[in-house]
Amino acid sequence: MNGVILLVKKQWFIIALIASVALGVLFPQVSSLNKGGWITTTIVALVFLGMGFTLPSESLIAGLGKWKLHLFIQFYIFLFIPAFFILSLSFFKELISTELYIGLLALAVLPTTISTCTVFTQISRGDVVLTLFNASFSNLIGVFISPLLLSLLLREVGRTMPLSVLVGIITGLALKMVLPLVAGQMLRFIFLKTTAKLQRVIGIISNIMILTIVFFTLAKSASTPLLGESMGLMLIPVIYLIVVHFLLILISLCFSRLFKLTGSETISVMYTTPQKTLAMGIPLLSAYFADDPLVLGIAILPLLFYHPWELLISGVLKSLPIVRRWGREG
Repeated sequence: MNGVILLVKKQWFIIALIASVALGVLFPQVSSLNKGGWITTTIVALVFLGMGFTLPSESLIAGLGKWKLHLFIQFYIFLFIPAFFILSLSFFKELISTELYIGLLALAVLPTTISTCTVFTQISRGDVVLTLFNASFSNLIGVFISPLLLSLLLREVGRTMPLSVLVGIITGLALKMVLPLVAGQMLRFIFLKTTAKLQRVIGIISNIMILTIVFFTLAKSASTPLLGESMGLMLIPVIYLIVVHFLLILISLCFSRLFKLTGSETISVMYTTPQKTLAMGIPLLSAYFADDPLVLGIAILPLLFYHPWELLISGVLKSLPIVRRWGREG
């Protein structure tokens, strides 16, 4: 019994994520409470407000010196991974539904996580400043780059957005994410002494808010029976994402050795480059497919699998002897 309680405490987010998906599918009528998306829009703004409040900007400024390494990490996140997905998916694209293919491409263009990769870098004694800088920077520029990349990649399935609509999506994401992030930073400077005490609480609340967004998003899409059918077609995308995640980690480690990075820098690259954020992924897809809830509900499925999977693998990586050795090397 104690073992079960310990497991629930350690993996509560993954368990709650599965529950949120299930509840959203079982109770689609709840989506009527979120007419016009006012609940999810408010929650997204609050998540990024909390993110800004807990983001140590002083550490980010300290990490500006390693600009070549920053360029490599951003290149890996926004150019290498999308190119890798496009190339690898071309071999069995016909075996995947169009909606799931869209979801895989949407996943590819997302920035990395902030809190997750930072926590695992810290636990593994990696370069926390390097991780924080690149995670924060990728999320900031991702508001503008991710929609542009997604629109570019979706040309082949006829989903390219007119420029005016794309500008509207980017503007909306900026208002929902960048402004609250900046406001959070301003609050951080005002209440600097209390940020460390509130950081864990804000992190838990933010995760609960993300779960709420998942619930309402799935509920909105669950009114059509096609969503259930598409969940049954997730086997190939799931196998693909499992293999791809390992490959992305392995390739990032090869680059780290090639560039002769230190042990702590290698740990940072290993956690930062292959991860994808759920916090931005859902708002991006929601904005892009606001008029097509069926596509939204299906396209979000790869992200809903990938996020807990990356958490699970990161938990395994931190326990590996070689990662511990890199941490001791510094």
